[in-house]
Amino acid sequence: MNQNPARALRPLYIRVVFVLTLFVYIFVTVCVPLPPKKMPLRVRTVTGIDVGSDPDATVIREGVTTRAEVLRQFANFDTGRKGE
Repeated sequence: MNQNPARALRPLYIRVVFVLTLFVYIFVTVCVPLPPKKMPLRVRTVTGIDVGSDPDATVIREGVTTRAEVLRQFANFDTGRKGE
C-alpha cells in the first residue's frame, strides 16, 4: 500500500484550519468591543408624539408646585408607571 503523505495529513490540516477559524470567530465576537450606540436626540411620548426636546424641570419649585400641576405640565412624558 503506497499512500501519499499529503493525503494522510489532510484530516489534520482540516482540523487545524477549523480550530483556527473557530478561535478567530470567538475572538472577534467576544474580545473586539463595538462602539456604543448613539441615543436618539428627540424625545417621543408613549403615544408616539414627537415633543422635540427634554422636559423642562425648572417649573418645579419645592414646596410650591403641587402634584396635580406637575402631572398636568408633564402629561406628554407620562409613562403610566405608578410611583410614590
